[in-house]
Amino acid sequence: MRLKKEINKLKDAIINMGDNASSIPIDVKSNELSDLKIVFEKHIGRVLSSKKDAVRKNKEYEQFLADSRVMQSERIVARQIQMSMLPGSVPDFGVAERIDLFADMDAADETGGDFYDYFKIDDDHICFEIADVEGKGIPAAMYMAVAKTLIRLRLESGEALSAVLSSVNRQLCLSSMQRRFITLWVGVLEISTGKLTYVNAGHNYPVLKRGGEAAELVKNSSGIPIASYFSKKRPLPEYTEFELQLKSGDVLFLYTDGITEAMNVNNLTFGDNKLLELTDMYLQSPHTMRDFTAYIKRQVLAFTNSPNQNDDITTLALRYN
Repeated sequence: MRLKKEINKLKDAIINMGDNASSIPIDVKSNELSDLKIVFEKHIGRVLSSKKDAVRKNKEYEQFLADSRVMQSERIVARQIQMSMLPGSVPDFGVAERIDLFADMDAADETGGDFYDYFKIDDDHICFEIADVEGKGIPAAMYMAVAKTLIRLRLESGEALSAVLSSVNRQLCLSSMQRRFITLWVGVLEISTGKLTYVNAGHNYPVLKRGGEAAELVKNSSGIPIASYFSKKRPLPEYTEFELQLKSGDVLFLYTDGITEAMNVNNLTFGDNKLLELTDMYLQSPHTMRDFTAYIKRQVLAFTNSPNQNDDITTLALRYN
């Protein structure tokens, strides 16, 4: 009879336990019930532990979802900034018979700071450029927008290329913005003569394909990437201009490192040599610059054989006729 009463007391104590209680608030006298109480308390402890773990994981998951929404929103904003700064259509310089120019960009999952631009300076001069800003996301996109605007405004005013880059470099280095280096290639083409004046600030060497000659890299460097060096004790670097005489049928191909540094599953990069080989092979017969850039990008994607693109792939191709 006494054992039955103790069992009922144990049952009632278990039923009336608080949600987070880990011990049964009752004393039992018999050894059998004492052992049973211990078993119950261990089981209750495991249940409470599982409950706390589930609550923690649920909070972590909710935070993960919140962070993911913020990141996705930031990616969308960065992408919108980047795309809004690019020219809206294939350029019409009023000299279609002399110039075939096409540029394009495939943004990576995490938007970077690549950009390109082209515009007419006057009836006989066009400017075109390609650049890569350090970093990803909204900060890189914003920095790209500022740099591109500064460069274009000064080029449209008629300043020499070397002076433009030196001036923009100075502005960016002295600004309150967080500095991010920018590799940049920019050229001004005199349409009537084919004379190309250009500056290369630490950017990938462009590919030049002339007539029946093998494609080659134009290995001239004007200086270090802009906004990459600043010291109050030393003067800011100046940038050197170069000239290149284009002949009828010559093709110049500009690109960012998303092309040559694209990596396959064996950790091999696409590289300069493959780019030169493909240029030679494809341009053996006449093709538009749109078709040529599309071909190169297809080859890069086939080489990596991956659905994930780690860097922006930006290209600009020009043929002078």
